[in-house]
Amino acid sequence: MVEERGLEGVRWKLDDPHATGSTEIWIQPYRDRSLLHTYVRVDRVGRPWPRWMAAVMQRRVRADLSRKLWTLKDELEWPSAATGR
Repeated sequence: MVEERGLEGVRWKLDDPHATGSTEIWIQPYRDRSLLHTYVRVDRVGRPWPRWMAAVMQRRVRADLSRKLWTLKDELEWPSAATGR
């Protein structure tokens, strides 16, 4: 985690040899529920990617983040065998 922003969410930095960028997550209260918002930015280190490759990389990062967030949601909402809830 790069930056804890309180009610405005959390920001992580992507930093690897081929790409750089950031991901942000924040929760918005909505009626009796919450909405989870995400923002993803990925840029190539060095020469820019062709547009099609940039779109592919954005989709990959978003899909990975989405899978992780849905898994977390499921773990938080489903009854635990250990606790019996």
